[in-house]
Amino acid sequence: MVRIMYHKVIKPVSSWGTDMTRLLYKSLHKSVSSKQAGFGLIELMVGMLISLLVAVAAYSVFKASAMTARRVIDTEATWHDAELALMSLTQNIANAGYMMNLTAAGAINPVQVANSTTWPDANLSTSSERLTLTSNGNVAGNPLVVIPVNSVWDIASNPVTGYPSLQWTNGTAAPVYYADGVLAMRFQFSCTSAPGAYQSTGCPGGITDMKSVQVALLVRGLQPDPSGKPVSAASYVFPDGSIYTVPASCSGQADCLTYRHQLFVTEVPLRNVNWANNL
Repeated sequence: MVRIMYHKVIKPVSSWGTDMTRLLYKSLHKSVSSKQAGFGLIELMVGMLISLLVAVAAYSVFKASAMTARRVIDTEATWHDAELALMSLTQNIANAGYMMNLTAAGAINPVQVANSTTWPDANLSTSSERLTLTSNGNVAGNPLVVIPVNSVWDIASNPVTGYPSLQWTNGTAAPVYYADGVLAMRFQFSCTSAPGAYQSTGCPGGITDMKSVQVALLVRGLQPDPSGKPVSAASYVFPDGSIYTVPASCSGQADCLTYRHQLFVTEVPLRNVNWANNL
């Protein structure tokens, strides 16, 4: 039996497949490499422009917020100064008549009110008032000798800031400016002969009938509201019926209605007047 052997001839691998594989690899590698190369000049410029716009917008918001916060802080500081000034004023009123014999013939009234002459304001229907408080003080080195000392409270222009300010003068000392922005000041007196009623010039029974002093201060913020819109009433009514009409402009500034106003009212018992009356 003859066995026939078949042999399969294996041809050498053609280089065509290998070349195509290499060509395809190079093409893909080039495409991937080009995608990983980064942004082009135009893309970079567009990105920088967007970043710049975002930064400008953020700065504008921050600036507006900072200005609003600053004006709010300025207004709060003005109210705080006015409250401290009112506290000093009320303490001074409470001490009026200290060591004075108010029942003696010709005794000086320790609480006197007159129209203000240092700060006339045409926007107030009745002139702003000046308060003079008198008490006795010991002469240095001689406690048996007393002299009257006058404390005068008025509204005047602060020479440093130019704003109207609550001014205090004690004797011959230089004026002290307690709070800027005080526009008007009014006083009334409560009398024991008419409980619950107030007198603008004094009490029917004189000094010995005076029980307390009502104080009213109108204060304006020093900075306009950042919104530029009216934030205050057109007028303010004092307890005695006086009316303050907010003017169109404030020292050459914009509409005064864009400035916040606050009316402070308090009542102070005349402690030392009552003690002196019981002597």
